[in-house]
Amino acid sequence: MIAPRILCVRFSAIGDCVMAAYAVTALRETFPDAELAWAIEDTCEPLVDTNQLVNKVFVTDRAEWRKARGSLKTISATYRAMIKVRTFRPQIGFDFQGHLKTAICLRLSGARTRLSWGATDSVSRNFNRLVPPSPESIHMVEKHFGLINSWKPCERPQFPLIPKVKSAIGTGHVSIQTGSGGL
Repeated sequence: MIAPRILCVRFSAIGDCVMAAYAVTALRETFPDAELAWAIEDTCEPLVDTNQLVNKVFVTDRAEWRKARGSLKTISATYRAMIKVRTFRPQIGFDFQGHLKTAICLRLSGARTRLSWGATDSVSRNFNRLVPPSPESIHMVEKHFGLINSWKPCERPQFPLIPKVKSAIGTGHVSIQTGSGGL
């Protein structure tokens, strides 16, 4: 079997990108020779392990989007950033976010098969095939696994492949998460 070219799209939310990393890790472990790429916003890009997890990262500039969302210049720059993903030539793409921007990015990628477990608007509902999560999938990690397993069975890893974090001791930066954003 020829190794697949897989595109994963999750632009933002640091914690949600870590949750998506479990599914991407499962893809890497199931298909070690696959060409894996991740489309992500610049603020979350440091979470993507380019040594073990993915071969390529496509970074979009969140600050530019936020400056002037509706301007022709911003729309043009956003389109150019997203169309770069097309150079990867993915065969399969997973939208782990289900938003307008991620749905458009996945559609523009040219992936023959495009899957998402959710959609926040009519565009994302129409651009990618929706694979509704099972009723038991209340956690984001489970929803992501349901999505990738709808394509090919993958085993869930104990931990995601993410870059090693340097010690935060003495930096004045600490982050503690004691709950979830929702079910």
